[in-house]
Amino acid sequence: MALYVILVFRTIKEIRLFFMIFAVCILCFGNAIYILNRSRLAENAEAEEEKEPLFDRAFGNDLIDAILNQFMLGVGEFFTDRFED
Repeated sequence: MALYVILVFRTIKEIRLFFMIFAVCILCFGNAIYILNRSRLAENAEAEEEKEPLFDRAFGNDLIDAILNQFMLGVGEFFTDRFED
């Protein structure tokens, strides 16, 4: 039993750097999609067109929703139907 616990702790210790790099990448891409969405919605407001945002609303905060969207893309949920424009 103790051998498995040691194995789990060593595994978590070894992948710590990967998770930090993964988190930074998710935050960077989340920020980019947030900026693209804000620009797209601002252009739509001027043109009086009604378009949906690039990501779903989960928390009500656009930045957190954009980061969540990029996290979901990073782990394998490929819902990119709104990226066509």
